[in-house]
Amino acid sequence: MQQQESFILIDDDVLSGQLFEIIIRHVSKEAKAFSFNDAEEALAFLATEVLFWNRPALLFVDVNMPFLSGWEFLDKYDKLDAKIKAQLRIYMQSSSIDQNDNKRALADKNVTGYLEKPLTIDVINGLRLKN
Repeated sequence: MQQQESFILIDDDVLSGQLFEIIIRHVSKEAKAFSFNDAEEALAFLATEVLFWNRPALLFVDVNMPFLSGWEFLDKYDKLDAKIKAQLRIYMQSSSIDQNDNKRALADKNVTGYLEKPLTIDVINGLRLKN
């Protein structure tokens, strides 16, 4: 039996969250999509829920967010249990074309890749094939 796919988005833009959930439904009817507008709330979810999943998930984090930026999220994420981190592949994302963001993201040991917004069905499907 194939494991259920899970996708998590952390982005302060509500519209991006709604679009993300629509895209995931098009990618797979059985997949779970979790969307958070608050990075602190997402960290709490990761620490309490993902710890017990035993399945891989793709995590998309917006670089530029108020209160807790994507970079600050990564600092806190790094302190999570290794079992949680082993299940997640993190992709930083931004609408910015600043190459420094791309370099900084790829230099982080927890980040798998850097994506430009918006996420699309083709991008998600391409990432699924790498899983």
